[in-house]
Amino acid sequence: MPKHLKNIKTALPKNAPKDLIQYLEVFYDKVPADERLRLKAEEGAVIAKTHFEMSKKRKVGKPEIRFSRPSKPSEDTSKNITIVDIVQEDMAFIVDSVVAEVVRHKHTIDFLIHPMLKIKKSKSGQIETKANTPDNTGDAESHMHIKLHGILTDIQVEELEMGLRNVLRDVDYATKDWLIMREKLREAQKTLVHAPKQYSDAMVEEYQAFLEYMYDNNFTLLGYREYKFAQKDRKLISSTVKGKSLGLLRDEIKPIYINEARAGLTQAQQKMRKGQQPITISKSNKRSTVHRRVPLDVIAVKIFDKKGAVAGEMMFIGLFTSVTYSRSIIDIPYLRMKTAAVLDRAQFTPQSHDSKALKHILEKYPRDELFQITDEALYKHAISILRLQERPRIALYTRPDPFGRYISCLVYVPRERYDTRLRLTFIKILEEELGGRCTNFKVTQDDSPLSRVIFLIDINHLQNVPKFNEDDLEIKLMEAGRVWADRLKNALDKTPENEETTAQIIQTFGRAFPVNYHERYTPDEAIEDIQKIQQVIKTQSITLKLYQPENCDADKVRLKCYNLAEPIILSDILPILEHMGLKILAELPYEIKPAKAEESIWIHDFLMDIPNKSHEISVQGIKEVFEEALHKILCGDMEDDKLNKLILRAQMPWRHISLLRAYVSYMRQTGVPFSRSYIERALTTHPDIASAIVSLFENLLNPQKQKKKNKAESVAEIDHLMEKVSSLDFDRILRSFTRLVRATLRTNFYQSDKNGNPKSHISLKMDSKQIEELPEPKPYREIFVHSPYVEGIHLRGDIIARGGIRWSDRHEDFRTEVLGLMKAQMVKNAVIVPMGAKGGFVVKNPPLEQGPQ
Repeated sequence: MPKHLKNIKTALPKNAPKDLIQYLEVFYDKVPADERLRLKAEEGAVIAKTHFEMSKKRKVGKPEIRFSRPSKPSEDTSKNITIVDIVQEDMAFIVDSVVAEVVRHKHTIDFLIHPMLKIKKSKSGQIETKANTPDNTGDAESHMHIKLHGILTDIQVEELEMGLRNVLRDVDYATKDWLIMREKLREAQKTLVHAPKQYSDAMVEEYQAFLEYMYDNNFTLLGYREYKFAQKDRKLISSTVKGKSLGLLRDEIKPIYINEARAGLTQAQQKMRKGQQPITISKSNKRSTVHRRVPLDVIAVKIFDKKGAVAGEMMFIGLFTSVTYSRSIIDIPYLRMKTAAVLDRAQFTPQSHDSKALKHILEKYPRDELFQITDEALYKHAISILRLQERPRIALYTRPDPFGRYISCLVYVPRERYDTRLRLTFIKILEEELGGRCTNFKVTQDDSPLSRVIFLIDINHLQNVPKFNEDDLEIKLMEAGRVWADRLKNALDKTPENEETTAQIIQTFGRAFPVNYHERYTPDEAIEDIQKIQQVIKTQSITLKLYQPENCDADKVRLKCYNLAEPIILSDILPILEHMGLKILAELPYEIKPAKAEESIWIHDFLMDIPNKSHEISVQGIKEVFEEALHKILCGDMEDDKLNKLILRAQMPWRHISLLRAYVSYMRQTGVPFSRSYIERALTTHPDIASAIVSLFENLLNPQKQKKKNKAESVAEIDHLMEKVSSLDFDRILRSFTRLVRATLRTNFYQSDKNGNPKSHISLKMDSKQIEELPEPKPYREIFVHSPYVEGIHLRGDIIARGGIRWSDRHEDFRTEVLGLMKAQMVKNAVIVPMGAKGGFVVKNPPLEQGPQ
């Protein structure tokens, strides 16, 4: 006896009965040594004792199932498991079926042993356990010990136990009725003798040979049901023959097919069913609970009376064995008849290239499809596939189930193009176009230049079978499967670009975009992005694109930022966008690598929500204003604060917002009792008034205005809008703004620099006497200068005045400081002609310090 087995035996209680000790020895004799060594001695003894007790307790025909959990899972990580112990009469497929059920519940098996023992029970209840040899008598008993990863909840345990009992019951039914179902195959062969004359003797013999093939253990019989056809009230009905259901169908209630949306077959389908060939093969939309959890194969054999009329149907369900999928079709009755019909119809010269190629296509055709497809459809598909070999491309071949339960979609794809991403894309297209669910797929790749994928699209839940155009559906699959460079070229061919430019773009950008970009954007969108990227490369500056796709909600917009060399730092740009009145919901980054380019270009695609729904926004109307403003902010030419909400709310250009910002800064210097953020809120809450204030400024000071509005009319317009302002503070702020604009005498706002661009600073010359908010003494004139980098002011005591300008560190109230200096200067200049003047400035964003050059 191996040492480890002795240790397990020693771990039993000292008073263990002899039959338990004998049981343990035989039990572990049937466990492979490598599996036995994974068990600790104490654990091995507990397992043997548990199964011994379960074996004693088990009643004939009933499985014994126990679930247990470690009492202290925190002590050892190996105890973080759930244990399932099963004792059941030994049956074929029991282990496969139990494992499949555990997997169906999405549990992971960490450890499994399944010895089979011969058990004898005495009248006194003792167990005699013997080695499993041919000369030993006793009941064959299957024992399974399974460790599941993780601790199952009570609900999970209940669901799994129910599933296991159902599976074990089905295995029991299938194995006990197996011999009877085999005899039913013999009966089916005999009924075919009465098939009507329209079926030749050779065809009937082929059908009988196929049933013989099934009888020779090439088909795992799992269930049987018999139907009879009858006319009632001029309607054809089919009913189950009582007492003629076996295996998984023994209860005469469990359906062969799941009908989710349609109650049974229509009259047209009943007539079609009765008129089908003597043998038809189909796939059930139910999965087998025995052996392999795959869709069940259904073999329907017509029952003919002595006159050749269809009287009923014998239905066999089960699974074709693996040899059926591996052996040649010429060795399988029924299939060899089908393929011979296709070869005869093709009329190719024997041993010719086309003849051999067609035979190869039929040999490699999906075996399940070959069983179910009609001869006409098989010929059409096979000839098309033959031509496909000469010019590989994506091709689609569909086969709707005649009873509207599913649509089989066979797709051929050039091997170098096929990958998981493309398969998932195909599934999405097929499900959307056919309105069904993909319940199964199988991929085949061999020495052929084409990969083959068969998709099963379940449409059983639909009230009506969907109508679709196979050619249109194939075109969509072809488009999805195109190489990105080809799709891009096709899109470019539709643009005004010449061939040379198109070729250059393909060469540069054909492989520049990552796969996740291909999955999200169309080639037409890529062309727009390429134009933006080219602009980035040319200007060496960030580029922007505000847009709203068709599938985007009305209150949401998207923004693409194109940046050279490195990705945008999100913590920098997110506050800017939020200040503009947007809420960031998602961000998608893509690194674009143009051919021969030294640096990558990064695209950031932001999905943004517009929280304030009271202001309707047209993306096309605001696009140019928004992009220009954001670009100015990112480049440092425009300041970032909540005043930028006016970009969306008032569709206000960045330059006008900078003008309002200059007035806000000046207003803060006058000593108003409101904070800067509160003043900004007053303007953004009433964007129409903010726009009217800018219009007043334009009417008064724009030298290019051909028809200036009367100042009184502009003020009256603002007064009319002010009637809607409910806040007294907001009213005071907005009226102060109006007075400041009216007090402005001159400005450089409309001047340009040498490059024709607006000057980087805004200067406002004001008549101080007209500004009520100013403290005494009020200067004769003052000039306020504002920019993102510097702010300054110059106060003059009279028409002729003089005085210097100085730097200040009082950012919040430097005007007060300068005003005091001006008063001192006026006293000092009292004895001379020029009056006093003084100026000061603050530096808001000083340049970075540089070392010696």
